[in-house]
Amino acid sequence: MSDGNTWAGQVKSWEKGRKPQGKGAKTPGVSKEQLSALHEWFAVPDNYEFIVNGNNVSAFPKAYLSELSALRSSLRIVQAGVDVAELKGKDWMPAHGLAMSMALNPDAFAHEEIGREQAISYLRKEAVVLSETAPRGIVLLTYKQIPLGFVKNIGNRANNLYPQEWRIRSGYLPEGVLELATITG
Repeated sequence: MSDGNTWAGQVKSWEKGRKPQGKGAKTPGVSKEQLSALHEWFAVPDNYEFIVNGNNVSAFPKAYLSELSALRSSLRIVQAGVDVAELKGKDWMPAHGLAMSMALNPDAFAHEEIGREQAISYLRKEAVVLSETAPRGIVLLTYKQIPLGFVKNIGNRANNLYPQEWRIRSGYLPEGVLELATITG
């Protein structure tokens, strides 16, 4: 005779509260339609497996999924692939890792070329003033055609989306730009 406090009963009640795991796991708050919107941010989205973790999405090259699986069986993986975006409300906020990635589709975002002083201000996570012709919404800032990161242009100002922990904290600013190498094609 059982009084309902058996070990098997406790395991079943514990399993009811567990979050689903694996390929069939449901991701609360992120639909397939929302995920498909992220595919246009990649130059070749079919080469990547999109991994949802809560409201964050990352992308990992499909060619290396078996290696990742083998490493996960033996190691604690801190970061795998490219951080793509975070769902905030009903909008995707692109991750800084995407701006730095070679996988980025350069035509997926409006971009604005900025000068050296503005680039330094952006990298210090200070306010950046964009031209009046800059489109509203998410804008990819570039310096000499090199992506720096994202801002959210709201008209009269732009919210700097550069990661706080990566900002330049030093007040030192060299007078000239040192060019290490020039690659000619």
